[in-house]
Amino acid sequence: VATPIRVVNPNAPESRQQAILVATKEARHYKERRMVFPTPPLQLLNQLTALAHAEKFLVNEGIPTPTHQQCLGKLVVPFGHYVNAPFHWLVSNDVGYMKYIIDKHRAEVKNKHKNAVIENQWVKEYLTEYAVSFPSLHSP
Repeated sequence: VATPIRVVNPNAPESRQQAILVATKEARHYKERRMVFPTPPLQLLNQLTALAHAEKFLVNEGIPTPTHQQCLGKLVVPFGHYVNAPFHWLVSNDVGYMKYIIDKHRAEVKNKHKNAVIENQWVKEYLTEYAVSFPSLHSP
């Protein structure tokens, strides 16, 4: 597994170094070849049934009592560069893109007009919750 962080200029003093988040080869492969993830069951695309379906899926995989984090990991992103990519795939392969989605969502919420609807808001909120469940991916 490649490290997801690369220092832009390793010769710079430590206090002035900048880093970028790097996608894995697998993620770049998906983008370059415009590959698509399989279409998920409709239950994973519905806010009311997504978590329950993810839990059922994990139980069928042999995990008797899945954690909330494991259930969130089975949810999918139905938009963007990696359409239908599971959350767990994003965190493993392109944490920079995941951060981009979360940052953009936070800006949408902050600048939301009174009656505006944020598309896929529930997915973005679950993705944020999933990212925050990994201490190494967020800062206080």
